[in-house]
Amino acid sequence: MRSSAEGRIDFVHRTFQEYLAAEEAAEQDRIGSLVGRAHLDLWRETIIMTAGHANAPQRTELLDGILNRADAEPRHARTLRLLAAACQETLPEIPDGLADRLEEAVTRLLPARRRTDPPALAAVGASLLRQLPSSLGQLSEKAAIQTVRTVALIGGEESLKVLADWVGDEREGVVGALIAAWNYFDADLYADEVLSQLPLEGYEVRLTHSGQLRVASRLHGLTNVFITCPVRNLDFLADFPPLRYLWVSQLDGEANLSVLCSHPQLETLGLFGLGSVQGTAVLSDLPQLKQLALPLEGDLAPQALPLLSELTFLSMCGGSMETDDLGVLTAMPKLRHVDLTGDGTGTPPGFEELADMTGLTSLWLRDYDVDTWLSSLRSVPPALSELHCYYSVVPADPDAFARLGSLEYVLLFHCHTPDGTPVTSYDIPGAHTRVIT
Repeated sequence: MRSSAEGRIDFVHRTFQEYLAAEEAAEQDRIGSLVGRAHLDLWRETIIMTAGHANAPQRTELLDGILNRADAEPRHARTLRLLAAACQETLPEIPDGLADRLEEAVTRLLPARRRTDPPALAAVGASLLRQLPSSLGQLSEKAAIQTVRTVALIGGEESLKVLADWVGDEREGVVGALIAAWNYFDADLYADEVLSQLPLEGYEVRLTHSGQLRVASRLHGLTNVFITCPVRNLDFLADFPPLRYLWVSQLDGEANLSVLCSHPQLETLGLFGLGSVQGTAVLSDLPQLKQLALPLEGDLAPQALPLLSELTFLSMCGGSMETDDLGVLTAMPKLRHVDLTGDGTGTPPGFEELADMTGLTSLWLRDYDVDTWLSSLRSVPPALSELHCYYSVVPADPDAFARLGSLEYVLLFHCHTPDGTPVTSYDIPGAHTRVIT
């Protein structure tokens, strides 16, 4: 709770307010009022919680009223039936005489179509599984995806068996949904029963906890991995099948990249977090590397970057970024996107003669003096259309950006002018300018 004004108290989290509103509605027997508002999204959670607070006659009145409205109002029918289905999540028991009506309402909702459908349908529980098709082939891809999500949210052994039976549908969205469902089941069981039977090549597989990280080495078709759980190093990659895509969002220790020698087909490498990297010389042995993001401390020398001749995307920072000569980047004409991070005061060293960067279309500058950098430019990248400045010093006069004549879009995120004035509005001639403060 908070006091937003003198003599007034409200709630920081809307859920608390909805819970207490539901309790009040049940105590004051205001079920009819809730039924009248049942088609409004604002009242959805309050009504679901009221179903749990209410006594038996009130529950019957509430659900009967919602289902009666669904029958009488085609415009709101689907919303109302979804709400009635979702109420089963909080019902201590289904009121006498309503079981058949609820089952009929749920049947009319199947198959799930919208992204908002699965949570409501999953509230029905495992009993919903018997109403689902034995094969997804009769459903559109969109409906099949939401049906997989529904079963995943129900969870449990029966749901796992249903999903395993659906393996074999090779539609891209369906395979992706089956992969994403891993988060709702035991890591080992799901890998053995479902993932091991899927064509994983080319699909992004997210590893969100250590159990999945341990099991992933058994998935022989694995090529694209996005790791969101914290890792101390990358030694586990020695047991993985050869990857083409590796993205680690929480590297918290020192990682030796020499382990990447067992992944010679790697095309994308992104390492983020509070850790550091060593052994970056191995990158020159990855001939297909096209995207590299190493915004970490480490031993990467910019002078070695031209050896990565296929790079189209580069993101880097670190303790040496304020002194290393970044002029070597101008010898990499295939670079299209560059993301550089400084110390908040200087300019990118050696990054002034850019005419040879003919492929560069977007540039991110973080914690740099962009004002000084613009005035020091001797030549500009001819195709640069996007410039993103984060926490940087920008010119007081927007006309200074005219030097970058091909600009179409500029983002200024928490930037300020040389005298320290925060930028709250900015209009660069010829370019759409967005300011975030």
